[in-house]
Order: sequence, then C-alpha cells, then structure tokens
Amino acid sequence: MTVEEVGSGWKLTYKIVGPDAPGPIYSTVLSQLDGKDVPQLVNGKPSGQTMGIKKIDSPHTVAVLKFQGKELAVSTRLANSTTDGNRQPFVPPTLLLTQ
Repeated sequence: MTVEEVGSGWKLTYKIVGPDAPGPIYSTVLSQLDGKDVPQLVNGKPSGQTMGIKKIDSPHTVAVLKFQGKELAVSTRLANSTTDGNRQPFVPPTLLLTQ
C-alpha cells in the first residue's frame, strides 16, 4: 500500500496480486480525512465499497469500511513511531468482504 498526500487528504493505493490472477489489481481511495464516505475504486471503477477516514489529530485516525452501505470494519489507529522518530501513516482496513 502507498499513501500519498493530496491537498489536505490522502490517496491510498493498494496493489493486490493473487497466484491465479492475470495481473495486479489496484484499489484506490482518495479521502479528505473528514470522515465522509468516499468510493473505493478497483482498477478505476466503483467497487461497491466506501471508506470514511477521519483524522482526529496528528497520530490518530479512524476509518470505517462499508460494502453497499453496510459497515464491515472500523479501525482506530495511533501511528507507530519508527526508529528515526518519524511516524508511519495510518493503515486502514484493507479489502474486506464478509457475507
């Protein structure tokens, strides 16, 4: 997963590779970190999933992952410190489908 700062938000890009897949699948989320649901795109197309990420303060974030409007996962996170003193960005829930 890569995290890019875009304006005041983040663009999350997941590269998913499966043993039987013909090639990688890319999933992207562009969030303004305001908690609003935004579409999770798979290879540039809507997937039926949304993610709402809210930045509470510098190291704290909360993410809610939904599929067709139904909440699947909630993740709260304090970014971990690295050995160089920098903080790692929040890693939200990944593609999660439950039945």
